[in-house]
Amino acid sequence: MTVTAAAPAKAQSPLLLVGAALASVYVVWGSAYLAIRIMVEEMPPLVGGVIVVLAVAVVVRSEFQ
Repeated sequence: MTVTAAAPAKAQSPLLLVGAALASVYVVWGSAYLAIRIMVEEMPPLVGGVIVVLAVAVVVRSEFQ
């Protein structure tokens, strides 16, 4: 019986992974602030609150189904 050693997978550079993580946080956080800014400027408070509650309900429902 012959045993062949598989070549180890090349790991991603930690610097590249940190950069990708920071970029994703930057995009998600920035889009959240943009959405809040638009909501505050354009919508009445009650409508904005209803939209936020509905969005959270959709996310929670999809997560626990």
